[in-house]
Amino acid sequence: MTKRRPICVCGPVSYFADDVHTTCGCGAPIVHRPYVSAEAIKVCIGCAANYTALHRMLGRPVRYRLPERAALEAATYLAKPKGSA
Repeated sequence: MTKRRPICVCGPVSYFADDVHTTCGCGAPIVHRPYVSAEAIKVCIGCAANYTALHRMLGRPVRYRLPERAALEAATYLAKPKGSA
């Protein structure tokens, strides 16, 4: 049985100087953090929605996970006062 690769859902906007800029398989520009696993398939939000809909239609489980490191980065970024670097 083939091991399933994790999927990383990436947005189009960069928030950090060390973000990695790349392209989804559909051609959409995407951005992810540098610590995202090299084995993960990086996809845009639209492709992730299509993937999720397909799996639900086929009755397959769909699981989402937010790594602790990403959650801490987001919380720190959102806690900064507006206008601070």
